[in-house]
Amino acid sequence: MKHFYEGGSALPDVEQRRTFRIQRKLKTFLNSFQCLLLSLSAIYYQFSCNVQKSRASGTTGCDLGRDNRERGFIKERLLRIVHSESRRSAGVLLTIFCVLFSFASVVEAQAQEPRNGGATGSKVSEISIGHKVPEEFWTKEHLFYINGDTVRKTLEEHKGKMIVLDFYSSGCAVCLVHQKDIKTYTDKYKDDLVVIMVNSVKTRDNYYSLDSLYHKGYFDKFQIYDFESIIEDDYLMQFFPYSSYPHYVWITYQGRLQLRTYRNLLDPNYVAPFIMSK
Repeated sequence: MKHFYEGGSALPDVEQRRTFRIQRKLKTFLNSFQCLLLSLSAIYYQFSCNVQKSRASGTTGCDLGRDNRERGFIKERLLRIVHSESRRSAGVLLTIFCVLFSFASVVEAQAQEPRNGGATGSKVSEISIGHKVPEEFWTKEHLFYINGDTVRKTLEEHKGKMIVLDFYSSGCAVCLVHQKDIKTYTDKYKDDLVVIMVNSVKTRDNYYSLDSLYHKGYFDKFQIYDFESIIEDDYLMQFFPYSSYPHYVWITYQGRLQLRTYRNLLDPNYVAPFIMSK
């Protein structure tokens, strides 16, 4: 007696049925693998965007339009794969999708979470006029460049003095010209006043560029014969954000932020009522 399918064709033999099963499983595996790749692509894109957001200050870090298009494309591909499979295959794919995007959410949270420890790119709060600096301000170690050598030390030795943080760039001639006048006052009031030059990472200066300038006698041109500066700072600039050079931050002997100025006040030619000569 001849056997037939519902459609009228003969039943395949054992070998053909085995081949059909293998082909079906292979197709399911390939579609699952494709789904996995698409999910991983979504995770990578989402993670890279959030890393950029967490590192950028004042910028979005991502193109939102592109973000939405990417997610829409991925969603469409996933749904197409799921609908093309049996319930069992769809369940497996949806499980993979949910697990991977749950992981993406965890990664996103970790990427946006602020970390502690200023030198590693931490986020600290800006200090307002009249407020005291935190204790970490005194105990935090900074990289100092001192006449061709480097050393790490804190600002604790200057507690009890009037401190002026002098944010500058090596390309700012005005910043360096004023150092001669500043030294006059720091020598006269060495027990009560200290001025600390600070070169932050936003200047694009670093140890190698400053060391090269020092050995070429660049700072000697500005009569800076004893060159000492905090370099590669990414901590103090967060407490006292600025947008131009020079930038002077005055901290009282009590540790309170007193004033911030663009103009160097340690200038014998700049006296009350503090009107610049034309």
